[in-house]
Amino acid sequence: MLRGARDLLSVPDPVEAELTASLLISPWWMSRERAESMEDALADGVVGYAVRQRSREALALLRAVSKLGPRSVRAKAGAAADGLSRSGVAEPPWRLAELRPRECWVLLDTFGDEEAIVVDFGDHTVVVLADHNRLGAAVDAMVGEKSRAAVALLATRMTGTAVSPEEAGVRLTRALSRSRLLAVELLSEDLCEAWAFLLRRAEALPGGTESEAGPADGEAPVREFLGSAHATGLPGEAESLARLIVGHDPGQPDRVSPAKVTGFLRDWLPGHAVLTAAQEQALREVLEAWTRFAGERRGLPASAVRQVETAILEWTGELDELNARYAAGDHETLARRRFAVPYTLLGEDAYATLDLAEGRDRRLLIEMEHPLQRDVLHDPQVQEIGGVNPRLHIVAHATVADQLWNDDPPVVWQTAKRLMSQGYDRRQALAMIADALVEDLRHTIADDRPPTSDGYIERLNALPNQA
Repeated sequence: MLRGARDLLSVPDPVEAELTASLLISPWWMSRERAESMEDALADGVVGYAVRQRSREALALLRAVSKLGPRSVRAKAGAAADGLSRSGVAEPPWRLAELRPRECWVLLDTFGDEEAIVVDFGDHTVVVLADHNRLGAAVDAMVGEKSRAAVALLATRMTGTAVSPEEAGVRLTRALSRSRLLAVELLSEDLCEAWAFLLRRAEALPGGTESEAGPADGEAPVREFLGSAHATGLPGEAESLARLIVGHDPGQPDRVSPAKVTGFLRDWLPGHAVLTAAQEQALREVLEAWTRFAGERRGLPASAVRQVETAILEWTGELDELNARYAAGDHETLARRRFAVPYTLLGEDAYATLDLAEGRDRRLLIEMEHPLQRDVLHDPQVQEIGGVNPRLHIVAHATVADQLWNDDPPVVWQTAKRLMSQGYDRRQALAMIADALVEDLRHTIADDRPPTSDGYIERLNALPNQA
C-alpha cells in the first residue's frame, strides 16, 4: 500500500486523490473475510508501518485512511498523520474536505429493474446503479467525467425524480450494503475500485446510517390479489402460488418485469419449492393474472404488461419442453430431476447442447453451481475451501444428483422433500445430503469395512440433525 501511495503525491485534485486512495483501500473493504482481524491489520500493520517510514508517501496514505478507512481505524490514522506533520513531514498536495451534497435524484426504468442513485457534491457527481433483480444491490458506479456521460445516457431510458439527501442516503446505503451479499464477479470493476470512495459519500448523506426497513406483510398483497377481478376464475392453487410469487421479492412483490419473471421461473422457484402437479398446471395462468394485477397497481403501460406476459409464455414453454424431454409427463419424476440439477438453465444457449440423461453433462451443471470449487478443480495446490477438499465437494454433489436423477436409493428424494417442507431451500438440502454421504464414506474408510447403504440411510433419516 505504501508503494502505491506514491501516486497520491502526483495528483493535486482532492477528488482524484481520493479515487486513487480508494484503489488502495477498497480491497480491504471488499474482502469477504473482512472482520475485526482485518481492521486490526490495517490499524496496527499499515498505520504502524507508515508511521515508522516517516515519509511524505506515508503521510499521504495516513490522510487517506483517516477519511476512507473503517471507522475504528480513522482516528488512529488521523492522529498518526498529525504526528508526522508536526515532525516536519510535508503534507500531500491536496486536502480531503468535508462533503456537502447539493442535489440528489433517483432514476428508474419502466419496470423498476434498475435504479440509478445520483448525488451532486458540487465539484463531482456520483452515480450508483442498483439492480432490483439482484437484491437491489449496487452493481456499478460512475464518478467524475464518467458520471456526467452516464446521467445523460440513463436519462434517455429512465425516469428521474429529485429526492432529498435523506432519501438518497437511505437508498445508497442500502444498495451498497446489499452488494456484499453478491459474488464479487457480479460487481463492476468501477464499483469495486471506488468502494471506499462511495462509502464515504453514503456516510456524508443525512440518511446514510439508517437501518433497513422491517419485514413487509407478505399476506397483504396475496389477499389483495385474491380479492381482485384479476383472480376471478383462477384454480385453488392461486393462493399458494401467489405466496411463492411474493416470497420471491417480499420488498416489492408488485414489481413485474420480463427479467424478474425469468429469474423467478429459472432460478428462484426450483430452488425454493417442490410444486404439486396441480400447481405446475396452474402456474402460467396465475403468473399472467398476477402480472396484470401488479401492472395495474404500478401503473405500467399495456405494452409493458404484454412484454412480461410474453416472457412468461416463452419460459413456461421452454420448461414444458424440458419437462417432456426429461420426465415424460410424470410429475414426480419431473420434480425429482428438476431438484437434482438446475436444468432450467438448459433454456439458455450456453447450455442448450447438454443432455442430462448423461451423468457427465449433469456434472457440468453441478460444477457451474459451485464456482469456487470449479475454478480450482485442476489446481493441485488448493486442497481445501472452507475446510473441505473442492474435488470431494463436487464429487459428493454429483453423486447425490445421480442418486436423485435415478431415484436410487429412494430415501434421498424422500429426505430432500422433507427438508424442503421444513423450510430449507434446495441448496441447503443438497448440502446436508452431500455432507451425510461424505460422512458415511469417511466412517466406511475409518472402520475398514465394505460400503453399505445402511449407514447412509440412517444419516439421511436423522437430518437436519441440528444440535
